[in-house]
Amino acid sequence: AMNRLSVNLGYRFFRVTLGDLSPALSRFSVNGTTVRGGSAEVGYGPYMASIVYGRIRRSVDPSGSTLLPGASFDEWLYSARLGAGRTNGSHVHLIGVVARD
Repeated sequence: AMNRLSVNLGYRFFRVTLGDLSPALSRFSVNGTTVRGGSAEVGYGPYMASIVYGRIRRSVDPSGSTLLPGASFDEWLYSARLGAGRTNGSHVHLIGVVARD
């Protein structure tokens, strides 16, 4: 298990989070997946933009282990969201998500 730690900084319309976070972009894409990395969000009036970057799965080296016959690889997440409207009301968000091994 990984230790969890995060730092949140924000001022008026800007927020940055570093460490372990669980972003909720939408119910159809990333929603609560633990990410070790960072995120930034800007919201001004009805407009908003956010990015998330980080590792969602860490690699495991199977050498010398009979319990882990295969290797697993790091998995990284990159995402961005642009939107207009109220987050809890009527809104339009354009979301892009890429996950890489």
